[in-house]
Amino acid sequence: MIDHNLFHIVHLLYINNEKKLKLSLEEDLLFARLLEMENLPEQFKGQLNHFLPILEEHKQVLEKLEAFYSHYKELKPATIGIIYHSKRHAGVLPALLEEVSALSVVEKVKIIIFPISEMDVENNMIKGILVENGEVQTEALTHIPKIIYNLAAHTKPASIRKIKLLQKSATVQIVNPVNRFRQLHVLEMVSSLPSGGSFLPRFALFNRKNLQKIASDSKYIFLLPDRAASDFKLITAEKRRDNDWVISEENRKVLSDGENLFADLQKKIGTKTAYLIDGRHCIHFENEPVTIRVYAQKNDRQHWDIVNMVAKTSASFAFYNTGSHYDRATGNDEGDTGRKLMECALTCITYLGHFIPHLGTAYLDFYLDRDGSPYLYFFGGAEQSSSLIHPLARGGRGQSYLSNVLLYMSGMLNQEAVSHVD
Repeated sequence: MIDHNLFHIVHLLYINNEKKLKLSLEEDLLFARLLEMENLPEQFKGQLNHFLPILEEHKQVLEKLEAFYSHYKELKPATIGIIYHSKRHAGVLPALLEEVSALSVVEKVKIIIFPISEMDVENNMIKGILVENGEVQTEALTHIPKIIYNLAAHTKPASIRKIKLLQKSATVQIVNPVNRFRQLHVLEMVSSLPSGGSFLPRFALFNRKNLQKIASDSKYIFLLPDRAASDFKLITAEKRRDNDWVISEENRKVLSDGENLFADLQKKIGTKTAYLIDGRHCIHFENEPVTIRVYAQKNDRQHWDIVNMVAKTSASFAFYNTGSHYDRATGNDEGDTGRKLMECALTCITYLGHFIPHLGTAYLDFYLDRDGSPYLYFFGGAEQSSSLIHPLARGGRGQSYLSNVLLYMSGMLNQEAVSHVD
């Protein structure tokens, strides 16, 4: 396969040559019209006839160049595109290719998997891994497909610009164009739900005044970045006695008195905009807060399903995807906690889906109280944590995370086919 930069230059030459060839054809028509004019001076007509063979030769050169450039372009069409993060998703790429290979056989589609750095929106081209009829071709070159599922969270200006260009495109549908959200904005949206008060804890922008207000009547506080990746470090502050607090970040703990609590938390969060969650009702397991991540995805009928739940427990704050550990952490003997989580997550995601465009997959983080009731404190799009994606891709509770991504895209293709028939 030719080098990406070489392809880019050849592609530009091809476009320029196409323009020249079009102008050459227009020139032929104009010359023909001139020669048909009855009042055309003979001297001028003779000069035109002199240039006609030269123009014909020029057109033939352009046609040969078009064939030459076309040979090296070798752009293959793709039906579906999947954007992945080359580092965060590296461990799950084999599982993704396995799922994609199966779909390509069943649905008879061509799927291109690529990092966003290998997409040239202006020139309508992608370099990536092409899967067709179960066969995998690395470093393939394709046009940008009509349907793209974005699994990556983008922070670089160039990557964000490309996503925005795709969103503006009239020919491309992009699922999950955004996977990182401003949490205060999301929580404000959820607070407008009639039932939001039953599962939404008190929250506020992190500043000295709001911290003092929450700390005055709560013994447990969460501190989180307003815009973060899914593998952020949860910071908590727990009041022990008098006005002494213990600040925890993963398995690291430091003592703080009430007067220095704001300054000590500010050191942890740095210059990032952050928010506070009142965690007074949060239960603990293995001396840490019990938090659950619930995964929601749209199925092939465009409806939301809860496909997985993982418990985030222990001093190392690792996520556990096994049923036994989830049940131990939640006290889920009769399944009541799981039912509450599913109902709450479905209510939230169905509501948020009306306001967040083109959302196809998401996760919701809750903490639990003693009755097993959930309280929402964080929301994200496609999973970015490398430690979570691999077990999710292989199944565990619910269906495979990647299978559901492809199932949804398959539904979009079928829907598009039906609309074309109509």
